[in-house]
Amino acid sequence: MPKRRSSRDSTETNQPAAVVRDGPLKCVLWRNQGEDGPWYAAQLTRVFKTEAGYQETGSIAANDLLRVSFLAQQAYAELLALKAADRAQANHQPEASDEGPDPF
Repeated sequence: MPKRRSSRDSTETNQPAAVVRDGPLKCVLWRNQGEDGPWYAAQLTRVFKTEAGYQETGSIAANDLLRVSFLAQQAYAELLALKAADRAQANHQPEASDEGPDPF
C-alpha cells in the first residue's frame, strides 16, 4: 500500500499539498493559486541513493510502469479530495461586500 502524506492545512506556499509514495516512486501534488482559483500540478519521480545522498530522477524503469499506474490512481484520488476540500472551504467563506453591515 502506498504511503500518503497530506498537508492540506499548510499555509506555506512552497510545501506540497500532498505526497503519495510507493517504495522508491513518489508523486508530489503542488497547489497553485490562479485568478480563477486553485489549480494543481503533479510531479512523478523515483528516489534513489548514491554516495552523495538521496537523489530524484524522472526516469522510471520499464518494470515499474505498473507501479506508476497504481501510484497515479492513488494520487488522482488524493487530488479529488484536495479539490473537494477547496470547494468546501470556498462555500464556507463569506463573500466580501462593499456595502458594509446591514443596518436592519
